[in-house]
Formats: sequence, C-alpha cells, structure tokens
Amino acid sequence: MSTKPSVDATQSADFPVPYLISNLPDGSLPDMQDFGLERVGSVEGGWYSLCPIKAGRALTKDEMLSACLVHRRTGELIRVDYSAKAGKLDAAKWLGDFAAHVAASGKPITAGGWTDDNEFSSSHAAPRLWCQADYRAFSTAPFVGNCVQVLACNDAFSLSKGQTLSLQVRDLKTQALHEQHLFTAEADSGWSKALCQQINRDSALIRAGVFDAKACTVTPGATGNAFWGPQHAELSVTLTEVHWWASDPLDASATPSGAALQAWVYDAFSQRLLGQHTWLPSKAQRASGKWLEPWAKALAGSEVAPYMRIDPVTALLEQRGDGLRILATLPGQEHMVEGPLLKAAFNTPADAVLVTVRHPGNQALLHHALFRPQDCETAPKNQTTWVEALAGFIQGQKWPELEVKDNKQVWVLKDAELQVALANVGDGNGWSVEDYGVELLSADEWPRIGEPAFEVEIEGLRDLEKLMISVPTGGELVFRLSDKARNKGYRIMACLARDQWFEDIKEVYGSTLITGGGVQAFKAAEFSKLTTPQGIASVARAAAR
Repeated sequence: MSTKPSVDATQSADFPVPYLISNLPDGSLPDMQDFGLERVGSVEGGWYSLCPIKAGRALTKDEMLSACLVHRRTGELIRVDYSAKAGKLDAAKWLGDFAAHVAASGKPITAGGWTDDNEFSSSHAAPRLWCQADYRAFSTAPFVGNCVQVLACNDAFSLSKGQTLSLQVRDLKTQALHEQHLFTAEADSGWSKALCQQINRDSALIRAGVFDAKACTVTPGATGNAFWGPQHAELSVTLTEVHWWASDPLDASATPSGAALQAWVYDAFSQRLLGQHTWLPSKAQRASGKWLEPWAKALAGSEVAPYMRIDPVTALLEQRGDGLRILATLPGQEHMVEGPLLKAAFNTPADAVLVTVRHPGNQALLHHALFRPQDCETAPKNQTTWVEALAGFIQGQKWPELEVKDNKQVWVLKDAELQVALANVGDGNGWSVEDYGVELLSADEWPRIGEPAFEVEIEGLRDLEKLMISVPTGGELVFRLSDKARNKGYRIMACLARDQWFEDIKEVYGSTLITGGGVQAFKAAEFSKLTTPQGIASVARAAAR
C-alpha cells in the first residue's frame, strides 16, 4: 500500500485552490468498529442505530457536544446540544449524562441500549444513538472512530490579507446547508491556522486542525490542518475563495409610500434562512435617488452584510457566496413575476381556499393560511366580492416575498422562484383553521412522537421471560423476545390473527413481531415456539396486561 499523501488533481500551478481532498496516506479508512446497523421495528416505520457513543477523553468545562438528526428527504438538521458540566467532565461520567440528556430531549431521537432485562435504558454502559426511520442520526462525541477527515487545507495556497474564504457544511445527499463560515485573512500568511481557530470557535459539527489520535483532540497547527466530522454524518464540506460580484442593477426611482425595503439570504437547496433585514425609509429618503445610500449603510450593519451589499455609486446590488439565494424587494415591476390569478380558485362564494407557499426545490412548506369567507365582516355574495376578500386576506398575511396587485393576481419576487398555490377546499363551514393546519403539517412529515412502552406475558409459561413492546413509534409497536427466552430456544414462528387482533402485521421473524396496530389491538395472539433444534412446536397465548 502506498503511503504518499493524496493530492487533488485540480491543485496545479495554473489552478490554485485552498483545499486538498485529503492529506492522509492513500487508502486510509476510518475506524468503523461498533458502527454496525441495529434495528427495532420495520424499515419504513421503526427505529434504527448506526452510531455508538463512546468517551475517548475527558471534556473541558462548557465544551459542547451535539446529537444531530437529519431528515432524509429535506436535509433539515435538528441538534440536541449538551454542555459539559463541572463534576461530570471525566469520561466515565459525561457519557451517561450525555445519553440521558439526549433521551430526554423530546425529539425523534434517543440514546442508550438494551439491558439484560430486555429494557431500553439511557444508562447503558455502551449507549448508542437511535432515531426514527425518516431520519439519520450522529453525534459529535469525541472518540477516535467518530473523527473522520472530510477535507484538508492546501498549505501551498496563498491567501492575502483581506481576501475571503467560504467554508460550507452541507448534507451530502440533499445539499441542504448546515453551516456557513466566512473567513477573511488578517495577514498575508498563516491563513490555515487562523481559519481552523475560527471554525473550532463557531462550528457545532466539525473540528479543524491536526488530529491527535492518542489524545483524541484536533488542534490548529501551522501546517497539515484538516477538517474532521463525525462518522455517518454524511457531510459535504467545501472550501472556496469568494469575491463580490454584481447580481442586479437597481432602479433608483422613488419607493412606494409606506413600503419597506427587505432583503433575505436563503440556502438555495433548502428552506434555511441565513439572514434577513427590513428597512423602512423616511419620507425624505423615499424620493428618487435618495434611498440608495442610507439603505446601503443599513445593510452594512445587518446580518445579511456578509452576503450582499449596495454600491450607491454604480446603483448595483452585489453579492457573494456559493449555493445561496439572495432576494430583495426593489422598486420596479421587473423584479416581480406573475403568480396565480385569484379568480381561478373561485367556485362558490362560500368556498374556502388553502394558500400555500413552498420552496422551489424540496417543496418545503414556508407559509400557509386558510381563507374562509365565513370569517369576513361582510360575507361575499358573488365572484367579485369573494376575490376582493381573498386578496385582502393574502395581503393581511404580510408574507414579504409576495403581494397581490389590483385585487386580481399574486406576484412573487423574481429570484425567489417560490411555488404559490391557491387550492379551493370546498365549503368553509365544514372546516376550521386548526383542522387544515393539522392536516397540512401532518402531510408535510413533521416528527412523530413515540408512545410509551408496554409489557406482555406468556400465559401458562411463567418461566419464559417477558416479551417486550420496545421503542415504539406513533404508528408501530414491536414485540421482542428476551435474551433468556432466545437462549432457551424460543422463537416466534407465526402470528395468527383472532377477530380484530393484529390485523396489521408488518413483519414476523425470529424473535420479533412488528405490527402497525395501536396498543388496544394487543389483546391476544398465538405464537409457535421451538423447544428443540428439531423444531417441536407448541402454542402459547400472549395477553396484554
């Protein structure tokens, strides 16, 4: 096996870049010991685990660890943060405290393992991360197997004072942005170490520097720095040099009376908002050519300043950064595009309309509201009055990315590319705002909350250890034989439905029975058991107690 460092093919004298794909020897692979798959329940609706949680070293006071959930479809990241506590910094102490903290988070994630009594406990000596099937889970717990190089710094790259690098941490599959870091060099040398120091200060997902496997630490050095992420995090890390460029000419004509100028910076691949700013010009500032300079100053002091700015001399909107959608409400009709006509949603004056605004890429729901003509002060009597009422309702939501013009049509910011839908949902008397809200959010895959666990016994076989309903989701329960029962040769061979019992059986195998029924469905069932290797069967009846 070759031991020479790996070098990216793009790194030539003609094509300098600030990164290396890796600075490890060719053929290097991460330590994947104990990172095998464990599952409870079905593939579609159950829980599973890929990642152990180990303590490779003691923590420092206030050091932050995170357990992370990533939604498989949208790439949305949910973090459960844990701050190291005095008195629990030792490796033997913080591990259990961290697992208990994750298990108590109320999110579709838990931490722990199965005890000898076939119970799931967060105080297990070898805890693992578990999550529901719609998600992927990983943690930033410090141990050697959980430190995987995801990119490296190119020491041959020169970055001068004042130049800026952009480091992005994205979900590998959906490209949803998890973190954005902009680094501006303060000297003509030493950029690699300074960048790593900034990343270690600001990032919750990756560490930057030189990895010391023995101490399980990552420390910025003068050379040889790299970026390290957790095992199974499936992170996409990029490091690029960024510059300002002109994205849109500005019409310096007067702004509409009472209207604010707004700016947003979104990730282009998800619904994540990186920054937003609203500026309301004074009456004098609204005049033609008078609002550019004061708005430029307001933007420069806002959270969107790293990504966009106004050049009042050239009247240009400038931006920088990769994979971003930068939007602004600007004077002039050329900055808007046509959306749906209001009258297209009309059927009868009593009909309600569900208004939704979705992200153009992953269809994530950004805004929604239910228009019911029954809630109007004056009930619409025909199409004209109904359309006027709907126009006023949409304007009243004050969604800044769109507006209704002439009480006829929705218009959307050109660069937003948002998908606006007006769905006629029938007679508004039959529904409430809450009804539609629950239905819509459920359809948009909001996290399911698990039900509490239940126990069952085998009637007539008191020496057989209990069957457990373990780690259930909102729509699925699992019977699982204990280790003691399995060691005696018991196996679940079949489940025969009786009346309404177990009518939604998903899987039966070995020591597990998975059903989609509720707790009340677990009244009785027939199991076959193997008492010898030859497969002599007998039937036991299980009853929920």
